[in-house]
Amino acid sequence: MIKVLIADDHAVVRQGLKQILGETSDMQVVGEATTGPEALEKARAEGWDVMILDLTLPGRSGFEILKALRAEKPDQPVLILSMHAEDQFAVRLLKAGAVVVYFEYRAWWLFIAGGVVFVLGSLLDILDGALARAGGKGTPFGAFLDSTIDRVGEAFMLGAIALVFMRHGEEWAVAIAFAAVVGSFLVSYTRARAEAMGLRGDVGLGSRAERVAVIGVGLGLGSVGGLPWAVVALAATAWLTVIQRILFVRKQLRGRLR
Repeated sequence: MIKVLIADDHAVVRQGLKQILGETSDMQVVGEATTGPEALEKARAEGWDVMILDLTLPGRSGFEILKALRAEKPDQPVLILSMHAEDQFAVRLLKAGAVVVYFEYRAWWLFIAGGVVFVLGSLLDILDGALARAGGKGTPFGAFLDSTIDRVGEAFMLGAIALVFMRHGEEWAVAIAFAAVVGSFLVSYTRARAEAMGLRGDVGLGSRAERVAVIGVGLGLGSVGGLPWAVVALAATAWLTVIQRILFVRKQLRGRLR
């Protein structure tokens, strides 16, 4: 009989795992934990053969628990549960889209192919975050990771686009692409700084969905010369969003002083 210890902070997930494991004749759930400290305490006790561990436990992350177990019980098997596999796949798609765009000189349709891959990766990233929040699996770390992936994906794609502009001798467009990259990072930074101060920072035109749409349309029109103007629109909306957020934060701070 294989004895299983489940560490997950959601009752629905634990109940589902218990039901699945209960249908097998050679597996038995011998313990449950809902927080990081509780999971580590029960994991240190004897009496289990396999541990099912969620990476996003409150109090102490699954990574910390796994590290402690590897030091104390290196031979004990641990099965990891994670909501972030989609994020990793999304990053791979975003990078792949950037690589495809870079080789646009080999065939006109590579612009479109790169755009499709980029939009697909972005949609997976957006849907992953939305599903995590809707299912109650959203965490501060998940939000942080999601925001980081946003910036990584756009940086890779805009970097590849800038290299394409450089190859075609469009130096002004390279400068605009650089401005778009900086604006994209500042959009995220201004919101993060505002929320760190206890203020709202989610205003502005240049949200994630709009930026993905502009880049996707620009890549679709790349073979007919529409990409530089899409990057101009992207840079303009990003910087406009930054200005909107700065002014909104100033308004909130002034309201606090009254």
